[in-house]
Amino acid sequence: MVDRFERRVHARRAEFASRWQHAEDLGRRLGHQRVYGIYFQDLSHPGGTALGCLGIFLFVAMFFVAQALTTLIAVPRWVALTAVLGMLGGVVACLNGLVRLHRRSWVYLYPEGLVLEDHRGRLRVHARWGEICGADWIWRSYDDHDGGSIEGYRLRRASGQPLALSVKVCNALDPYAPVGGLLSTLAPRSLGQVLPHFPTLAQALDDLVVGPLARHVAQRWAAGEPLRFGPVHADAAGITLTGKPPLRWEHVAGWQVSDMYLRMRRTDGERKDLRVPLDEVPDGWVLIRAIMERLGPPTPR
Repeated sequence: MVDRFERRVHARRAEFASRWQHAEDLGRRLGHQRVYGIYFQDLSHPGGTALGCLGIFLFVAMFFVAQALTTLIAVPRWVALTAVLGMLGGVVACLNGLVRLHRRSWVYLYPEGLVLEDHRGRLRVHARWGEICGADWIWRSYDDHDGGSIEGYRLRRASGQPLALSVKVCNALDPYAPVGGLLSTLAPRSLGQVLPHFPTLAQALDDLVVGPLARHVAQRWAAGEPLRFGPVHADAAGITLTGKPPLRWEHVAGWQVSDMYLRMRRTDGERKDLRVPLDEVPDGWVLIRAIMERLGPPTPR
């Protein structure tokens, strides 16, 4: 299995070698020293679905046309063949159109910042991590029950202009993207230590920008400075959700993030555990990372 994985890794690196070189050249022009990683997102074109349906229709229809022309109308065989070939040409044209409609945008990460490039190769965003003063998840609420799932990431810039990135952005070098990170997690420990690691976009952002922001928050807490994250107030003593009893850090028996909620089990005699809706908490990602700095990793349910 390791040999097969390594072969796919080498093939992936060869496939994107020119793209990596492009990211390096672009980074040098913008003042970056090295490339942390290259990521992409495949984008759908508004006309792609219609073109695909047309191609399928022509492919299926040409068999019925051939049958009708030769049996019902009794036209010469060469006429039926010409009609079928014409429709087959239409199918090929649709397939070619789908290939041309394929669009891929790029995210280049550097230790100092990031660059967004669109499918035409145009530079859309260049931001340094020093400009980022907050980070959040973009949540999508469930239709049938309470909670939600992450559909993207939002970086808050000091200029006030948010920078949104989709959860569908994949590591270009991961041969099993977008599930490569999950496979590494599920693999036996002995195998996981051997396999190369390709950080997901969330892991990379956590390493490059969210982690440093959270450590800065933890330092401000330690210095006695209270901080507010929307309805959440937190300081060196503990955390409080507006309208709920305060919870001291030493009274937290465990905590998790699931289904759009921060849940904290409490041992201070209060009947209900603390439950915070993260879609209402600005810079919630930074808050959760700072809680991890204070309490350690989340505990199992």
